Amino acid sequence: ILFILTVFLGYNNVSGQISNGGFENGSNPDLSNWEWTCFAEPDSSTPPGGGNWSIKVWGGNTQGCFPGYSYQKIPTITNGQTFLLTSWAFAQTAPPVGLYLGKINSGVITLQSGDTTSSISWTQLSLQSTFSLSLGDTAIVVLHAGLAGGPVQGYGYFDLINLQQVTGINSL
Repeated sequence: ILFILTVFLGYNNVSGQISNGGFENGSNPDLSNWEWTCFAEPDSSTPPGGGNWSIKVWGGNTQGCFPGYSYQKIPTITNGQTFLLTSWAFAQTAPPVGLYLGKINSGVITLQSGDTTSSISWTQLSLQSTFSLSLGDTAIVVLHAGLAGGPVQGYGYFDLINLQQVTGINSL
């Protein structure tokens, strides 16, 4: 008797571009539900397949605002859920920019896993990870714009963000 165990990985889409489907509302820019630690604004630079707008996140500076994050809370995620997170991104300056899964509790952001790039042209980032949440934690998606020292501030650009839950179905 031969038993074969297979695992099917299915992806349940939590929401494209997290909550609003894009960084635009019609032809206007829209950063609804995004928060940031330093500064973020809409930008008209987009990757192929993107809409009219992306998000431009200030990189942060050791002499000014640090760290340069933009993030969105995802309160429906619970401890132990696994997600696939993808985005297109590029760095205006040399410090790497990154896409992360994380958590926030009482205003303190903790990064859990991520993918980075130093490319100055649009590059796809991707990661799959399980959220580790404790009491009081809220899951977040974090766009980290890197760190630029001195008076020059760099930006991280992000678009086409997608978060999908990974489910496993065991069968014989």
